[in-house]
This record gives sequence, structure tokens and C-alpha cells, in this order.
Amino acid sequence: MKKYSAKYILTQILIYTVIGVAAGTALPYFTHMKPLLSSAIAFSIIALFFLWLVSMSATNSYSGKIARKTMQKGAEAEQFGQCSTFTAAAPYTLGQILKIDSKTGRVAYVSYQNPKQFQLVHARELTNITSSYVKGPFGGTRYVYFEFYYKNKRVRFATFTSRSMYSLKSKQVLEAISKGDMFRDILLRAQTIQG
Repeated sequence: MKKYSAKYILTQILIYTVIGVAAGTALPYFTHMKPLLSSAIAFSIIALFFLWLVSMSATNSYSGKIARKTMQKGAEAEQFGQCSTFTAAAPYTLGQILKIDSKTGRVAYVSYQNPKQFQLVHARELTNITSSYVKGPFGGTRYVYFEFYYKNKRVRFATFTSRSMYSLKSKQVLEAISKGDMFRDILLRAQTIQG
């Protein structure tokens, strides 16, 4: 499954660069500084850094809308029936959508970094389907996930992310582990369906 589209990412970089350079060029004018090339470059770098910080949430916001429409149209065209859908748009991660048809065993995938491409495979083509968490100090975690491999490429879905460490007994982590286990089990059951 292809997570990234080079054309889409380059377009994003170009947009952020144009906005950063425009902001860097305009800031000296609005702050009544001498509009020297060096100050324009310095402000451009600051603006680009700021855009980089907010880019992930911005990407999830506008790419998510495109990805959801792509998934909806693709699922309708492929006549998905009884489905389980997981949308991973947790903070600090790039979003992705997974839809599993429990009658046919088909799995649809759309990444927020490749939001215009609807990808469809049968669950039998997936390997190493697992769910787990990244262990932290003192028995805590800040990242819970389920994952699978498709053509030797790992596809991981975060069910919980945090910048803080959470106890494995906390409500948030227990819910995330349960959700990861549930989707792992759905994928494993879908592998057994002949279609």
C-alpha cells in the first residue's frame, strides 16, 4: 500500500515555501524594518519553521477531507457491505483510513499523504498482523498501535499517541489497546474469508 505521493508532498512543500517566503518578505515591511535581503531571508526561515510545526495538523485537516471523500467514493464503487472503519488521525501522526469488509475480506486504504488514491487488497495479502505498544519507562507508554505488512512494507495505525507517558492501566491506554486488538482480530478474521 502506497502511503505517500511524491507529487502531493512536493506540492505541499512548494505551498509552504511560497507562504514562508511571502511572510518573510512582508514582515520587514509591516514591522518598519529596512527590507534588506538578509532580514527577508531570516524572516522566511522563521516563517518556514513555524509552518513546519503546524504542518502535520494542517495536513491532517485538509488532506483528511480529501481522503474521506476518496474512501467514501471508492467503497461505494467497490460495493463494500458490512464494514469496520478505522481513521487514524491522532496528534503527532499523519492520518490514514482503513476499511475492512467483513463479508468479502477486502481491505481498503487511503493515506492522508496520498489522499486521492483508493487502494484495495484482500486481507489474505497482509502478513504479520499485530497490535502492541511502545514500552516506556516505569511500565508506561505513549504510543499504542496495530500494524500489518503488505509486500514487505509495514503499515502502522496509531490508536493512541501522547507526548506524556501514560500508565498501562490508564483509561486512555486500555481503550487504545482494546481498539488495536479489535482491529487486529477483524483483519485476522478477514484473512480466512474466501473471495
